[in-house]
Amino acid sequence: MISGMYMGEIARQVVIKLVDAGCLFDGVASEKLRTPMAFLTKYISEIESDEEFDNFVKTRQVLDELDVERYRVADCLVMQEVCSVVSTRAAYLAAAGISVLLDRVEKPEVTIGVDGSLYRYHPKFHDLITEKLSQLSPTKSLN
Repeated sequence: MISGMYMGEIARQVVIKLVDAGCLFDGVASEKLRTPMAFLTKYISEIESDEEFDNFVKTRQVLDELDVERYRVADCLVMQEVCSVVSTRAAYLAAAGISVLLDRVEKPEVTIGVDGSLYRYHPKFHDLITEKLSQLSPTKSLN
């Protein structure tokens, strides 16, 4: 459950739990947000690309696209945190799998090929995987 196909749905389910607990969007979720698979993984990348000084432009665009009517700056911050946690989890799980393979390969230097729009477009995914790999397999030189 680390591919781009699933990450958006994982984030959506977390968001719905927070809405239902009254912690997000004043406890009101749009019909679109409640629709399974409606929160696309590209939304995670867009939300995580937002800079605070941008006044959450991309986050607000995503929420508007999902027909969320009532949101505040605090809601945008929570959305960024949810997306960050889901992305970090996925990157660390990918790194764990790669690390096991690296430990089995008896070469001092290994090249790893990665494919997919998540890896290509997410603003932090590469760095998260690289960071975790350096912790899990510190003796390997990665390209």
